[in-house]
This record gives sequence, C-alpha cells and structure tokens, in this order.
Amino acid sequence: MTDRITVTGNIGQTPRRKATPKGDVVEFTLARDQRVQAEDGGWRDGETLWYAVSAWDRLGASAETALARGQRVIVEGRLTERRWTGQDGVERLTRDLRADVIGRDISQRADVAAAAERPGGPRPSGAASGEQRPAGADRGAQPAREPLRPAPADWSTTLAVEEEDTPF
Repeated sequence: MTDRITVTGNIGQTPRRKATPKGDVVEFTLARDQRVQAEDGGWRDGETLWYAVSAWDRLGASAETALARGQRVIVEGRLTERRWTGQDGVERLTRDLRADVIGRDISQRADVAAAAERPGGPRPSGAASGEQRPAGADRGAQPAREPLRPAPADWSTTLAVEEEDTPF
C-alpha cells in the first residue's frame, strides 16, 4: 500500500545519515500520539503510532543538521506499510514514510505564544540562554505595535471594488 500523507509527531531518535548505492539518506523515527475520547467525555492518550522516516538528497542533508530527538515536526510524504514476522513468530507492521517535506510544528509551544506577547516580539535563538550575539543583533526597544482591530461586521462597506479594478 502506498499513499501520500501528512503526519505530525515527535522525533523519536536523532536523524542519522546512511550511505546507500542510490545516494545518501537520513533516517529517523517519528511518534504520533493519538488522543481518544473516553466514555466519560474526557480525553486520554491512545495508541502511539511509529513511522520510519527517510529523507533523501538535499532534504536529508537539511534534516540531519536542523532536526533533533524530541522536536515536534510535520512530515509530508509517501507511506508504505510492510507486514513481517519477527524471530519470535509475532507478525509486525512497519510504516515507512519517504519524506517530501519536513517542517517544525510550533502549534503547541507555549514559549512561542509568550514571545508574541513580549515587547519586541520573540528573541533570536540563544537569547534566553544568555548566549552572546554579534554587535547590532540586539533588537533593543522597538516601536509599540498597534493592536489588531476586530473585523467589521459588514466587509462589503469596507471594500470599494469597481469592475475596472479587476485584473482579469
């Protein structure tokens, strides 16, 4: 079975490069936790699904340097499932995901939300740990940003578009 899918999860092992006759590939595992609704209406952790992710060529080189164990990522690619029998006689299932796109998932990071509220916006990487930055890298005091205004109830009154303005 081969399908295109998008999976969001946590990197289970640090990406590692492997040389093959077809070129270099970077491999890592990806864990996706499912949340399921319990009978009482609350939520609980369900089964963890594991994927063996492979990234080839430039994507693999980028993944090797940019990703680390524990990071939350989004991977889009082609899924292949293989069933096999282990030495103990138990039938197993392996989900292989050949990545076409890999990106970081920042949707559940509390520090990103807090940084957005902080004057001057988020800090550059390393600023929270006291790491020294090059001269001029300090963002210093920036002008206050105007707060977002709610959208008007009737958008048709805010946009005056004439037929001559239409580019097609």
